Amino acid sequence: MSDDDHQNPNEPVVNAVAIKLSKFWPKNVSTWFQRVEGQFRIAKITTEQTKFDHLLQVLDEDVADKVIDVLDNLPEENKYTALKEEILRRCTPTPFDRAQKLLALQPLGDGDPEKLQTEIERLCRGIDIEMVKRPYF
Repeated sequence: MSDDDHQNPNEPVVNAVAIKLSKFWPKNVSTWFQRVEGQFRIAKITTEQTKFDHLLQVLDEDVADKVIDVLDNLPEENKYTALKEEILRRCTPTPFDRAQKLLALQPLGDGDPEKLQTEIERLCRGIDIEMVKRPYF
């Protein structure tokens, strides 16, 4: 028997829980993390290491490239929190970036009006209108 086969009676028993996280949402990073953390709560996943392991499995190459320095230098504790904070910081467009995208939106044409409205509302969230007007006036 290996050391892994001997259970310390004072340690809690931990059973593996299978969850499948959705693909990363680059257009709405904070909402994606809310969904991820909801799945963690449902599955009763509370340890940082387990959360980190699940997060690492769904990172696509583009996101991993943006946080490669963090992945290479993770703290011993709170790995999930450290990685989450950096992903949010580096992958969430700033209000200025969103304002630029808003101003660059193409006319509706044959597009879906509801999709355009949703995109405008998403881009406008948290934008100070004065910041948008500043470069033009």
